[in-house]
Amino acid sequence: MPIDWSARLDGRGYHATSVSRHATESRFEGPVRVADDGWVEGDEIIAFDPMQPSVQLRIKVGDAVYMSSTRRGQPAEIARIESFFAKGVGGDIWFYNTFFWRPEQLRLADSDPWDPRELFLQTSADETENSAAALELIPVRVVDTNDIDSLVDAPHSFFTRRTWDPASQKVSPIVEDAPPPPETMDEDIVLGGAAAAAPQTGANANAANPNASPPPTAQAPRTARRNLQLEKAKERISLLEDQMRAMQLELKQVGILAAHIQALEAKLALVAN
Repeated sequence: MPIDWSARLDGRGYHATSVSRHATESRFEGPVRVADDGWVEGDEIIAFDPMQPSVQLRIKVGDAVYMSSTRRGQPAEIARIESFFAKGVGGDIWFYNTFFWRPEQLRLADSDPWDPRELFLQTSADETENSAAALELIPVRVVDTNDIDSLVDAPHSFFTRRTWDPASQKVSPIVEDAPPPPETMDEDIVLGGAAAAAPQTGANANAANPNASPPPTAQAPRTARRNLQLEKAKERISLLEDQMRAMQLELKQVGILAAHIQALEAKLALVAN
């Protein structure tokens, strides 16, 4: 989301006290509308997606947003919205936000389990540069909308669909809902077994219906035996084919030898005459 904000640069590319200080004022650039009575559901506004102007977005307090400056050459940042307010003659929408710190902006102990792409959020008004005491690890989720990776300027590739869990001290992918199991064909149909009869329950189901498919526990050993027999049959056929090719070669050699013998016999007959 395009945001009007400025950051002071230093030799490392970012200055921690200006980029990540507490409660920075930022202004939303673009069409924004609110309810007649002010806010929508409290601290929430409805804006339009800069990448898809026809798509409306609900932006609320606590959301993590990707912010790119409207000034050329200014770094892009990920920030968390703290509160909204109106400002100026036209009632432009502004908000207070805190920025996430990157590992290269901090002094992190080598023993700490952090990842080079992890994000840290300042939680106090302490503006001392690289003040580790003012930080808290929180889960961060950047939605893969509009190919967010292509929007984040190199060399910073932030986590997408990943979270940091302070309890386990691990970076993990967000768990997705498991897909439904694929539909499978009845094994008896695949193997050419008997047609299935009406389903029955109870201990005497197989006895009442002799054509019913055996339970999966009974089918598994039978299938394994069939597969083993099939593999042995393939090996036997391959061996017979090799033997047949060897016999054909021997017969060819015998034929050549017989032709030579006939030629020699013809020559001997001429000499004898």
